[in-house]
Amino acid sequence: MATNQYTTPADQPVRDECIAVDQSFVVTAPAGSGKTSLLTQRTLSLLATVEHPEAVLCITFTRKAAAEMRQRIINALENAANLPCPMDKNGAKTWNLAQAVLTRDSALDWQILNNPTRLRITTIDGFCRSITNQLPLAAGIGVGLTNLDIPEQAYRQAARDTIKWLEKPPSVFHKAVKQLLLALDGNTQKLEELFYLLLQKRDQWLPLVLPNRDQRELLEGNIRQLITEQLSLCYDKCRPFAGDLVSLAQFCGNNLAKQGSDSVIARLAQLQELPSNDPEALPIWQAITELLLTTTGSYRKKFDKKTGIPAGKTKAERDAVASIKTLANEVLQACQATPDLEQLLAVIKRLPPGEYPDDAWQFMQQLTLMLPMLVGHLKTHFSQISAVDFTEISQAAVAALDPTDVTDILLRLDYQIKHILVDEFQDTSQIQLELLQRLTAGWQNGDGRTLFLVGDGMQSCYGFRGAEVGLFLEVKANGLGDIKPKERALSTNFRSEAGIVDWVNAAFSLAFPAQDDIARGAVKYNPAVA
Repeated sequence: MATNQYTTPADQPVRDECIAVDQSFVVTAPAGSGKTSLLTQRTLSLLATVEHPEAVLCITFTRKAAAEMRQRIINALENAANLPCPMDKNGAKTWNLAQAVLTRDSALDWQILNNPTRLRITTIDGFCRSITNQLPLAAGIGVGLTNLDIPEQAYRQAARDTIKWLEKPPSVFHKAVKQLLLALDGNTQKLEELFYLLLQKRDQWLPLVLPNRDQRELLEGNIRQLITEQLSLCYDKCRPFAGDLVSLAQFCGNNLAKQGSDSVIARLAQLQELPSNDPEALPIWQAITELLLTTTGSYRKKFDKKTGIPAGKTKAERDAVASIKTLANEVLQACQATPDLEQLLAVIKRLPPGEYPDDAWQFMQQLTLMLPMLVGHLKTHFSQISAVDFTEISQAAVAALDPTDVTDILLRLDYQIKHILVDEFQDTSQIQLELLQRLTAGWQNGDGRTLFLVGDGMQSCYGFRGAEVGLFLEVKANGLGDIKPKERALSTNFRSEAGIVDWVNAAFSLAFPAQDDIARGAVKYNPAVA
């Protein structure tokens, strides 16, 4: 006769720790790891400690996820009210947590089961909407506006309106658009397409074009930081075989320099040591990538006179060539044995210089002059059709939460939030992160308020809406403001048997990078346990 058995998950201590109501966490939760169950248990744990249920805010990214989360909590409370405690450990744990919430409910007369809307479980869109509806003046947006699920037509119309407006009598903007059109060969269709694409991601660039900021210094600083981060990674990976790599690079560079070749590999003629991570060293690193990689970004299979290793005419020359080709093969083998180096070299090959050429910066200046005007036309169009997109709502919500007065504003809104839980945090965007920062302004570790962020960088899928998985990695590494959540990871997979899990681990550990890279939004693979 079959019997029900419960095997304790390998990561059970992590799951137990993650419902501690006095701690903040950022949790990596891969597919099939029971994330929703963990969120349910933590929410129940928190509800049993607060004065009113609205103090616990759960944010998801889809209506379906919010509905499922709400139903799970209601089911847990109904089961605790009407059914005996389950036999399995996890079910019993949820039942006991729900019992504690019912006790709290009875003591404070919440009546959650009769009024489940008191559970503050909402999408990020819905939460932003609630802020703008209650503070329309502070948000700078009207009430009663509908959501544009497909806003591309509005972007296209705003782009056309902007170009049409430029046909009016000359102004300071006409010089800017003239320069833009010259750069685009006078093609207004290309300009419209550029404006259309930029409006889709305006939340990412609008803060950078505000007046009274040294935009060039800011943007070039970002580029230099990216270059430094990538070169640092490459330097560390190449150090174990630096001597051989330098010898090969110097030999090939010398040969090409003597021939008067215009190949960038000739830059390596005077190389004495591995280049540093300084942005000024980028041309030397790019010469190394030219030496090691083909035009498609994969390792070379052979070296020839184009890479600085000719066939050789005399026996002595042929012997020298044979020796250097042996060295080249050893360098390639070392490269191939270094995880992620090939992809990293390909990235470095494509990196831009640390400074804008003057003609490129002139184009950027004219473009940034036009961008606020472009956004203005989009806002006008939104007003005409009484509808807005998600970005507009998010920006308005952030604007309403004035960082100098956010506490008073939240009290006025009756958002006396003590605990925030965010699901699918790997799909957050910069503006959503800023919203969280303002909601948690003034929070400190250990002050009774907590943040619980759950996500899986391997499942990030909202890039089209500005999601940046690098933000998830950044918060894991450095926290959010003054809050430093503990980093934890779930590893148990409840959906698949061991054979499937083992196969997936073996296959995808090779497909993902060996380590996280915040700048590139590259996420390492986290193996699962059946």
